[in-house]
Amino acid sequence: MPERPGGTPRLEDYPDGRLPDIPGSWRADGDAVVLTATEADGLTVDGQAFGAEVRIAADPGPASAARVAYGERRLVVLVREGAWGVRDFDPESSARRELAFELEGRELSLQVSLQDDGSLWAVFADATSGSGSYRFRFLHPAAPDAEGRTTVDFNCALLPPCAFADHFVCPFPPPGNTLDVEVAAGERTLS
Repeated sequence: MPERPGGTPRLEDYPDGRLPDIPGSWRADGDAVVLTATEADGLTVDGQAFGAEVRIAADPGPASAARVAYGERRLVVLVREGAWGVRDFDPESSARRELAFELEGRELSLQVSLQDDGSLWAVFADATSGSGSYRFRFLHPAAPDAEGRTTVDFNCALLPPCAFADHFVCPFPPPGNTLDVEVAAGERTLS
């Protein structure tokens, strides 16, 4: 199984029903998607091996609860602005586990956690932590696109709840998530 960062092919872009790197045949049909597959395709529906035709409405919950799976990958049926699609959500994709970016001319990376909606969560510290800013901060980049890219915008860095009250328990940055550059952006201190 190839490592995929995830993607969301729109069914209207594939009139033959064959989506890239996704087994089975997929077509929109009114208020649902019709999936046709054989057991040899390796898909499961509702946790059971699947080889037939089934109508699938849009998945309402997190990607981990999607009705259709292909190994560890979850194939999330969704509709956006009237267009049906299938989000290929691979929780083991290297693009979801690694977050490399350039800052001040240097390539840096952060370890991230994958959230149920596909977005990422990083707990990080930097050269301002403890003096020009709180001890550490949170960052929530969007889910990577089909090429594994996302925007790392430190202007969106947030103070953790424990910065506001001692009764909150917050995770510290994991090893390797302390940047040796100053991140003078986002929420930094309470004052």
